Amino acid sequence: MAQGALWHDTIFDAVRALVDAIGGPKRVAADMWPARSLDDGHRYLLKCLDVDRPEKMGLDEFVWLMRRGREAGCHVLADFLAQACMYELRVVEPAAREAELARQVEQTMGAAADLLRQWERLRGGVSPPAGGGR
Repeated sequence: MAQGALWHDTIFDAVRALVDAIGGPKRVAADMWPARSLDDGHRYLLKCLDVDRPEKMGLDEFVWLMRRGREAGCHVLADFLAQACMYELRVVEPAAREAELARQVEQTMGAAADLLRQWERLRGGVSPPAGGGR
């Protein structure tokens, strides 16, 4: 991917840069709104990207754009939001996230097994009733 601007003055500039990076307005509009005609979607997206127009994307569409940017390795919008709100951005690879979730699940299951053993000992070796004993 080509290196874009390191800083954008407005969120609209950052969104435009992301749209360009993931295929341009026509392609993005077609992917984002498949039920719209190509021309209608393209015109609507251009209106959404115009700061002076009342048409704006919804939050779900905004998140969709960020996810598509993530898939394409373009983090310009996430970078803009992080800088504007004074956050540090850290990109997490899916494999690393999966490994962390697996570790957490294993840890949680181990803790649950320990709790069940302690409960059984307190009840004199009787297994807890199904459904958690409520």
